[in-house]
Order: sequence, then C-alpha cells, then structure tokens
Amino acid sequence: SQYGSAPLSESALGTGLRHALKQILTSDDPEDHKSGRQLILAFSEQHGAYIIAARLRVLVESIGSDKREDDREGRHRAYAVVAELLQSHLRDCVAKATQGDTSVGPNLFSTYTSEYVEACLSGPGLGFTIRSVVPIAERLTILCVEKPSQRDYFASLANVIWKDLNDQVQIVAASASRISRDERGRAIRPTAWEAAEYTAARSEHIRVFTEKLNQVAGVEVPDRAQLQGATSPEVANRYMGYLIDALGAANAAQANLVAAYLQETAGSLLVRTDPVRARKSWAAALQAYEEQGDLELTFGLITLSEVRFKRGAEIAQHIGDEDTATRLTFKARHNTASSPTPIPQKRDKDTDTPTPPTS
Repeated sequence: SQYGSAPLSESALGTGLRHALKQILTSDDPEDHKSGRQLILAFSEQHGAYIIAARLRVLVESIGSDKREDDREGRHRAYAVVAELLQSHLRDCVAKATQGDTSVGPNLFSTYTSEYVEACLSGPGLGFTIRSVVPIAERLTILCVEKPSQRDYFASLANVIWKDLNDQVQIVAASASRISRDERGRAIRPTAWEAAEYTAARSEHIRVFTEKLNQVAGVEVPDRAQLQGATSPEVANRYMGYLIDALGAANAAQANLVAAYLQETAGSLLVRTDPVRARKSWAAALQAYEEQGDLELTFGLITLSEVRFKRGAEIAQHIGDEDTATRLTFKARHNTASSPTPIPQKRDKDTDTPTPPTS
C-alpha cells in the first residue's frame, strides 16, 4: 500500500479515507468496495477503530442526498464499514473490562453503543442490528454473573446497551408501515414491530435480572476449564450455592439465556462429583436454548435462533442424546420451531442483508 503501516499525517489520512470512501460509494465493482474497506481497516489498525469510524462517519454524512437508489446503496455500504469499526471498538472495550480495565464508564459506553446501533441501522439494516448487538449485550450480562466483584459495573453496561438498542429499534418501529395483507388477505406485521417487541422484552428481562442478582451473595466463578477440576464435593458445593441462587434470579426474570449459561456451568462443575446431576443440568441448558430459539423464530430472528438451536444440539451430543441433537440440528437448518415442516418466515430486505465481516 502507498500509505504504509505507520500512522499517517492528518493530510495523508484524510486523503486516504476519501479515496477509500469513493471506492465504496461510487464504484459498481465489488472488488473496489472490498479494496476500499480493506484500506479503511488498515487505517483503523494504525489510528484506532473508533477514531477512523468517527472520521468516516463525518465524511459519509457530508456527502449529502441519498435520494437516488445507487446513492443509498453506496451509503449503506459505507455505514456497514462504520458499523464494523465500531463493533471492533466495542468488543475491545468489553475485552479490556473483562481483564479489569473499567475506565470506560456507563455514559461513555452509551455513546459508543448508540453510535454503533445507529450505524448498523443506517447501513446493514434492522436484522443485522439485532443479531450483531445482542451477542455483545448477552456477554455483558453473563459477566455480571462471572465477576460479582464488578457486578454493578457490568450490570450498568449491560443495561445501557440493551436500552440503547431498544430505544432506537422502537423509533424504527414507530415509523414503520402499518399491517399489510398478503395475496390471501392474511395480515403481515412489519418486521420492525416484531423487532421492537423482542428488544423491549429482552431489555426488561435483563433489567429485572440484574436487580435480582444484586440480592445474591457473589462467589467468583472460575471458567469451565477450571471447573472441570472440581473433584471434591466441598469445592463443587461452594460454587453450586451461588449458581443456584443466580439461576433463581434468571428464572424469575425470564432470562432464558442466562439460565442456560448457569445450567451449562453447573454441568461442568458437577461432571466428576455428581454425573447424574450434571447431565440433568446440561439437559436443562439445552431446553433453555431451544426455548429461546423458538421464541426468536416467532419474531423472525432466524440467525439468532439458529445459534441457539446449534448450541442446544452440541450439548445434546455431549450428553449422548442423539435424538434431541438430530431434532435441534434440523430446526437450525430448516428454520422451524417444532414441526418437521419448515415454518414460512416474514423476511424483508433488512433481515436478508448479508452480515459484513466482523472482527
């Protein structure tokens, strides 16, 4: 590359970003789009993902009208790159926080998440927004359990990202078209309405869960690799008390995925001291994943539901339940709830938007 690997001057960086953005916005050649994206990602490695995302966003917004279809498509591609950069920055913040760096507080984190959600909605669309933001939010929720000494911090971040996601999805839903009819006269609800119901419910479940978890005495839970070494009942019981109390909070809040995580963790903890109980915990985990997948399928969130079904199938295979593993694998592949016949899904261009590469 003519720009090298060292940080660039302001002038050279500005020139490089404009050149890359022009490739993304105006070219009809997918190779130019790919080249422009790669150049921007190279700049982000030199100068930081958030800095480049902010500068790129200013450039995109300064372009003006996107009334023409080709202009809109170009801007959507550009915002997809902005979203990719902001996702990388958010994941980096979460990774650092996991290692004890809590320098990014809730207010600053809210700025990052709001910008990320907005970029996702402006580029890849609603479907991508849900399926890319939700895993980050879920990771923060799990950290509330894993690191009780930093519970308040991670709870604040988890609630911030859920709230920011829900607030912006509600705005999209409010401006969505009303119920339409298909060729048989059946009502079709706008995809945005489905997404708004989903994010409203999930954000409320997590808010309630973090409140209830705050009443549970915390015990630092090792990762599952360490838990496999829990060969004495005394060690197992020490952690199981906390996991059971946390599970009670998750169930009361209808936080299915937190419950699934806790049951998985309990299974890892008990596998040597009480294998029968461990199997029951894993079975409960796969059931929770399946329930969540079924729920997300009803909202048309096909990609997320596939992730849940696949995880449930993996657990079923682990405990030797081949019938359940086969059934969940079928559900993941065919986007179906419980019947062998795939259920038709309401999908729009947002839901169908391909996921751009992520870090």
